[in-house]
Amino acid sequence: MNAKTALGLGFITGLLLPLVALFLLFQLRPELLGIQKFDYQVVRNLNAQILSLGLLLNGAVFFLAIKLDKEEFSRGLLAASVLAMIAVFIYRFLL
Repeated sequence: MNAKTALGLGFITGLLLPLVALFLLFQLRPELLGIQKFDYQVVRNLNAQILSLGLLLNGAVFFLAIKLDKEEFSRGLLAASVLAMIAVFIYRFLL
Protein backbone atom coordinates (compact mmCIF):
# COMPACT_ATOMS: atom_id res chain seq x y z
CA MET A 1 0.00 0.00 0.00
CA ASN A 2 1.51 3.31 -0.99
CA ALA A 3 1.73 6.32 1.31
CA LYS A 4 -1.17 8.34 -0.14
CA THR A 5 -3.54 5.38 0.02
CA ALA A 6 -2.59 4.66 3.63
CA LEU A 7 -3.01 8.33 4.54
CA GLY A 8 -6.44 8.49 2.91
CA LEU A 9 -7.52 5.23 4.48
CA GLY A 10 -6.42 6.49 7.89
CA PHE A 11 -8.35 9.73 7.40
CA ILE A 12 -11.53 7.92 6.37
CA THR A 13 -11.14 5.48 9.25
CA GLY A 14 -10.65 8.40 11.61
CA LEU A 15 -13.91 9.95 10.45
CA LEU A 16 -15.89 6.70 10.60
CA LEU A 17 -14.70 5.31 13.94
CA PRO A 18 -16.37 8.00 16.11
CA LEU A 19 -19.62 7.40 14.23
CA VAL A 20 -19.38 3.68 14.94
CA ALA A 21 -18.62 4.42 18.59
CA LEU A 22 -21.64 6.73 18.81
CA PHE A 23 -23.87 4.13 17.19
CA LEU A 24 -22.73 1.48 19.67
CA LEU A 25 -23.15 3.89 22.57
CA PHE A 26 -26.71 4.73 21.57
CA GLN A 27 -27.49 1.05 21.11
CA LEU A 28 -26.20 0.24 24.59
CA ARG A 29 -27.69 3.35 26.26
CA PRO A 30 -30.90 4.30 24.41
CA GLU A 31 -31.91 6.71 27.19
CA LEU A 32 -29.29 9.13 25.87
CA LEU A 33 -31.50 9.74 22.85
CA GLY A 34 -34.38 10.75 25.12
CA ILE A 35 -32.27 13.44 26.78
CA GLN A 36 -32.21 15.37 23.51
CA LYS A 37 -35.57 16.96 24.39
CA PHE A 38 -34.27 18.99 27.36
CA ASP A 39 -32.64 22.41 27.70
CA TYR A 40 -30.37 23.43 24.80
CA GLN A 41 -27.33 24.15 27.02
CA VAL A 42 -27.56 20.78 28.75
CA VAL A 43 -28.00 18.93 25.47
CA ARG A 44 -25.10 20.78 23.83
CA ASN A 45 -22.80 19.98 26.76
CA LEU A 46 -23.85 16.32 26.80
CA ASN A 47 -23.47 15.98 23.03
CA ALA A 48 -19.96 17.43 23.17
CA GLN A 49 -19.03 14.94 25.89
CA ILE A 50 -20.49 12.05 23.89
CA LEU A 51 -18.64 13.14 20.74
CA SER A 52 -15.41 13.40 22.70
CA LEU A 53 -15.99 9.91 24.04
CA GLY A 54 -16.35 8.69 20.46
CA LEU A 55 -12.87 10.03 19.71
CA LEU A 56 -11.32 7.70 22.28
CA LEU A 57 -11.63 4.87 19.80
CA ASN A 58 -9.49 6.90 17.39
CA GLY A 59 -6.82 7.17 20.07
CA ALA A 60 -6.76 3.42 20.59
CA VAL A 61 -6.49 2.71 16.86
CA PHE A 62 -3.84 5.44 16.51
CA PHE A 63 -1.58 3.83 19.09
CA LEU A 64 -2.19 0.39 17.60
CA ALA A 65 -1.16 1.71 14.17
CA ILE A 66 1.98 3.26 15.67
CA LYS A 67 2.81 -0.04 17.37
CA LEU A 68 2.40 -1.87 14.04
CA ASP A 69 4.61 0.69 12.22
CA LYS A 70 1.81 2.10 10.03
CA GLU A 71 2.96 5.71 10.18
CA GLU A 72 1.04 7.04 7.17
CA PHE A 73 -2.20 5.41 8.34
CA SER A 74 -1.73 6.84 11.82
CA ARG A 75 -0.97 10.27 10.34
CA GLY A 76 -4.29 10.25 8.49
CA LEU A 77 -6.08 9.03 11.60
CA LEU A 78 -4.51 11.81 13.63
CA ALA A 79 -5.54 14.42 11.06
CA ALA A 80 -9.15 13.22 11.17
CA SER A 81 -9.09 13.21 14.98
CA VAL A 82 -7.80 16.77 15.14
CA LEU A 83 -10.45 17.85 12.64
CA ALA A 84 -13.15 16.17 14.75
CA MET A 85 -11.80 17.75 17.95
CA ILE A 86 -11.93 21.19 16.34
CA ALA A 87 -15.52 20.52 15.28
CA VAL A 88 -16.43 19.47 18.85
CA PHE A 89 -14.74 22.60 20.22
CA ILE A 90 -16.65 24.85 17.83
CA TYR A 91 -19.92 23.07 18.63
CA ARG A 92 -19.43 23.28 22.37
CA PHE A 93 -18.03 26.77 22.83
CA LEU A 94 -18.81 28.87 19.76
CA LEU A 95 -22.33 27.87 18.73
